[in-house]
Amino acid sequence: MAGVIERRSIAALLLSLCAICPPSASATENGGSNYPVGAQTVFPGIVQPPGFNFNAVENVYVANRVNDARGERTLPRFHLDSEFTSLSLGYATEPIFGIRFGAGITPQFGRAGVTSQVGVARFQQTKKGLGDTYLTPLEAGWEGELDWLGPWYQRVQFVILLPTGAYDVRDRVNLGRNYASYGATWGLSSTVGSEAWNSRDLKSRPH
Repeated sequence: MAGVIERRSIAALLLSLCAICPPSASATENGGSNYPVGAQTVFPGIVQPPGFNFNAVENVYVANRVNDARGERTLPRFHLDSEFTSLSLGYATEPIFGIRFGAGITPQFGRAGVTSQVGVARFQQTKKGLGDTYLTPLEAGWEGELDWLGPWYQRVQFVILLPTGAYDVRDRVNLGRNYASYGATWGLSSTVGSEAWNSRDLKSRPH
């Protein structure tokens, strides 16, 4: 699943731009990306403080409809719900020539369930456990300030996504994407005004 996550607060206006191109993969589920959109799209330009850091991000997705290319319902009875918790453990250095370096790992744990019915045929399946893992062996970030913009932050990361989640080609519900990928991300964030928001454009090209 891919998409955009939006956060608002009374403290700041956050602008972030980021792209990722993971070039390596094997068999994939529906040709989708295994990048954890939602878990890695909040303040992507800000490097964690020096030392060890721990963050938890909760993602919930619910759908009651599946549409075809014309926007029409394809299944008369359908329900999907999933909930994933991303737990990030990272470490960052003190600034070295104005740049902070870091590394981290983000395993994901969750539950996903699907229920559908066509006529008298009914299907239901639920899985829970470990999902895919997001590994950051190296990241670097720096910051500055502009009169018209205020504080701004940039961060670049080298990332590896590991297929640690369960996958079975015979199942309709899987917690993993069944392939590994790697790539680089760049994030830009700025805190201005009274609202906070961010968005990320995600491009993935599995092979």
